[in-house]
Amino acid sequence: MNNLSDDILSSMFSYLMTSTAILPPSLGDDPRLQLMAVSRRWRDVIFNSSNLWDTVIVLPRSPETSLELLMIASKWLEIRFVRDHVLSTFFLRPMYLNRQGPRNRTRTGEIFRVLEDGFLPVARGTKSLSCTLSTDHGIQSFFAIPPGTFGCLEKLNISLPSLPDQGLAHRTKTMIKDKLRTFTAFQNLRHLRSALINISNGIHPLLLRIPWSQLTSLDMRSTRLRPNVFLEVLSASALSLKEGSFTIRFKRTRSTASAPQETFRIVKARFLQYLRLRLINPSRDKRFLFHLYLTALSHLKIDLDDRAGWRMWIYHRLLSRSSSTLRSLEFMDAPPQVPRRIDAVGHDLEGLFARCPNLERLQLPIGVHMPQMTVNKIAEGSLLPYLRSLEVFSTVGIDILEMVGRRNELVYRRFGIGSSELGSGTAAYAPFFAHVVLHTLLENRSNATLARRYIRLFSSSQGTVFDFRFWVESNSRYTMIRLNSIG
Repeated sequence: MNNLSDDILSSMFSYLMTSTAILPPSLGDDPRLQLMAVSRRWRDVIFNSSNLWDTVIVLPRSPETSLELLMIASKWLEIRFVRDHVLSTFFLRPMYLNRQGPRNRTRTGEIFRVLEDGFLPVARGTKSLSCTLSTDHGIQSFFAIPPGTFGCLEKLNISLPSLPDQGLAHRTKTMIKDKLRTFTAFQNLRHLRSALINISNGIHPLLLRIPWSQLTSLDMRSTRLRPNVFLEVLSASALSLKEGSFTIRFKRTRSTASAPQETFRIVKARFLQYLRLRLINPSRDKRFLFHLYLTALSHLKIDLDDRAGWRMWIYHRLLSRSSSTLRSLEFMDAPPQVPRRIDAVGHDLEGLFARCPNLERLQLPIGVHMPQMTVNKIAEGSLLPYLRSLEVFSTVGIDILEMVGRRNELVYRRFGIGSSELGSGTAAYAPFFAHVVLHTLLENRSNATLARRYIRLFSSSQGTVFDFRFWVESNSRYTMIRLNSIG
């Protein structure tokens, strides 16, 4: 080992250090500390290898901390300035405040200050910043950041959690709202493109002065938004947003002379391609989706949390505006729950599918099954002609398998293996079914297995993967059992 060069040692160490560096090191079992204890040379190699410190999590016990952290941070800052090292992640999350021991001073009598000595010196090179504002120390440190500090910031993760103590929660919320009025450290970040925002204390997201109009990715799944607030956020980011995830909670609509019904603005997000919505009780106010114009949407996922169940017709207008671009459509129950047995005819699935003529992937929720007329049209290619991946529930099972076999055979006879066209002059991906996930009742297991075996005898379906998930019915409700079959 003594004959190996420093570069080779550094490369070997990088394979051992899969975890993120944590400061102060006493809070984690960091392999860096173990290797640095072997010899002085190994210690110097690790300290001088910037690739071993590309991501650092700082968990300060207080705004001022010990000499040990000062020594390591000073050495790390030296590496950064000499080798153009960039801090990737920084957590402003003061912990263990009650366990703070006596403060250790440096030889000159100074105390290491987390914000001034550890955070701000590397802020100009920081590309990703993650902050949880839940304590007085964290809030004070965060809002002490001066404007123009983050010249290279690309990703921002801000969490404003709800505190269990009501009095403390109210005081913290008031403090944050007051400070946000004059906080402009993130207002002019030219490189910021991605934001993950978790607000659980009721503060309006747009109070965060970030460049909403230049975001391309926005994740707010952990923030429950009212419909009008969601539309405001989407409108603020509509000029550039390509990928978004949101949770929207609906309340019952009440309109009186003293309290008129809430009105929604029309939002046109012309560049949004990937959208995931978790909708909580959307049946309480069905006007919301009528105000969205998503003309570039290619992937839509709806997670539903509503006792009223699925009402597919409320999505018709939204899908009509994305009919030429939509390629993937997923409907799921969130949180996963035991579905009730529902009459599929009432869902108007055929009307829904007619608005998605270019769909390639479809997932329907458990308990919603397609009527036979709709199944026949898919088999004939007159409905969803480009569908390649399907996850669906059926109380019969073999109706879906027969549909897949008929559709594959139709394509095979018309165009042969490897064809990229389904109709005259219509270019598309190969329309054979590639993957089918079938949810069906356990009593259909034998028939479904035999039907799959028969379909696989034909050349047209030999490339199709069938995945069976079995359920049992009791008291008009379904329960999944751990018995899957793939083939």
